[in-house]
Amino acid sequence: MFKRTLVTFVALCSLTAMAPAAFAAGETHVMLTTSAGNIELALDSQKAPVSTQNFVDYVNSGFLQQHHFPPCHSWFYGAGRRFHLRHAAENDKGTDQE
Repeated sequence: MFKRTLVTFVALCSLTAMAPAAFAAGETHVMLTTSAGNIELALDSQKAPVSTQNFVDYVNSGFLQQHHFPPCHSWFYGAGRRFHLRHAAENDKGTDQE
């Protein structure tokens, strides 16, 4: 239950209402509200106008409200091998395994 609560978007559809001068031109800011805290996203509408508009449309439609973050693991798969993030941080090539 806690995992589901932790990863559920509570209120994704609330766009931040801040002064435009506070942000760089061409950026759209979206506030993700989760049970673990808030995450502010800065979307660059000059470099990715279609992606930014699609994301904002998803937010405004409420489509993303019931979505959740997948669990965060301390490992990842690359080139068919399992790597631990602490080893990847120690070794930029990520060749160490546990």
